[in-house]
Amino acid sequence: MSKIKLDIYAGMLGAGKTTLIRQMLHSSYQNEKVVIIENEAGKLNLDASELSGVSFSVQKLTSGCVCCTIKGSLTAALRDIAATQHPDRIILEPSGIADLAALEQACLECSDVQICRCIYIVRTASVLKLLKI
Repeated sequence: MSKIKLDIYAGMLGAGKTTLIRQMLHSSYQNEKVVIIENEAGKLNLDASELSGVSFSVQKLTSGCVCCTIKGSLTAALRDIAATQHPDRIILEPSGIADLAALEQACLECSDVQICRCIYIVRTASVLKLLKI
């Protein structure tokens, strides 16, 4: 059995992760069965509601970051999606505070998926501000 492709769209808050995912759903992923995992560190998941009008399955993981606080929940969600929904691809949008190394480890604990892409989106204005340029 082949593994499910997993694409991770990471980046700081407000960088445009959800906007890029919406564009990809209507172009590159339009012929695939896709499940989106939205993660917010808080209890309210605003991005999931923004994607709700799209004809793809969206699963919300809230109340913590998927790479540390709710790492086990991410691995369990990946296994559950693989077993019950059988998608061609899973898109993971972690919170803006996610540690990518820890996130990768959590994903690798699920033998049903294979990380295909890890895209880190940067908002130029924020980077320049952080670098004080």
